[in-house]
Amino acid sequence: MVRSRALPLIAAALLSGGLLVAAPLAPASAATCLPGTPLCLPGGDITPTSPVGITGTPKVGETLTATPATWDPEPDSVSYQWTRGGQAIADATGTTYVVQAADVAQEIRVVETATALLSSGTSTSDPVTGLQGDAIANTKAPVLSGKPQVGAKLTVTPGTWTGTPTPTFSYRWFRAVDGAVDPIAADTTTYTVRQADLGGVIIVVVTARRAGYKDGTARSNVITLTSSPTTTTAQLLRGGERPLFKVVVKAGRNVEPTGRVTLYANGKKLSGAGLDAGQNGTVTIQVRNPLLPGRYRFVAKFVGSEAVQSSNSKPVTVVVR
Repeated sequence: MVRSRALPLIAAALLSGGLLVAAPLAPASAATCLPGTPLCLPGGDITPTSPVGITGTPKVGETLTATPATWDPEPDSVSYQWTRGGQAIADATGTTYVVQAADVAQEIRVVETATALLSSGTSTSDPVTGLQGDAIANTKAPVLSGKPQVGAKLTVTPGTWTGTPTPTFSYRWFRAVDGAVDPIAADTTTYTVRQADLGGVIIVVVTARRAGYKDGTARSNVITLTSSPTTTTAQLLRGGERPLFKVVVKAGRNVEPTGRVTLYANGKKLSGAGLDAGQNGTVTIQVRNPLLPGRYRFVAKFVGSEAVQSSNSKPVTVVVR
């Protein structure tokens, strides 16, 4: 940028003895006369009596302003050049400058050049060091969506963030169960619910990055993955003193129940069996000890787990003769 003022009167022509004589405006040692004319121009350096300075915070995205130097004598015009690490910054020739990502950890100065016809001078500011801009701010939280069931796909969107250009995002998925928080996935916008997630909550932390700025972070909403409900049925396969039952436990979609099934007769615990993975929720249980003659009301009870809820079968009546 160039700041100008009206040119001063260079010389006064005086008529003396019929001759036109130039009245010099500067000492002879600092003056230059135009050849073939009596007109002389001041020369020499223009000296700064106070240096150019910089105001503003040197963070990326913030504006710095040059505070002009003062000069002796007063110049006709001044211009500015901002530098980074001692090198001129392209197109940075105004009184203000917006700090860029490339300025982080670099020394920034402004050079003011003053000119007046045959005279010139320069003033260089003290340096300021470029700093990272403030952390990118989240204005609309990330959104986590999807069905809270095993096999379902959960999806996260990053939300809305301040500034330009649009930042890049990274993702960290977490599962919290019984007060324990564990990372379960990273750098992906989708996650498929597993059986181990049931009984807990899923949350995603999004990190936004932009060159020259501190990272910003934001949390998504949570999705609660409750245990899958189950239904238990008991079928009498064979009666007699030691009845044999087929017990089937069914859970939600894509969930295979595991745990223990116990037979009760008239409220008294009789026999039980473990229900392991690969059994498709089906187990056969036979009463261990022979029953005395009488009428019995059998109920099969499935003990739940983190993944599945407990349930009881409808009563099955057995008469032992």
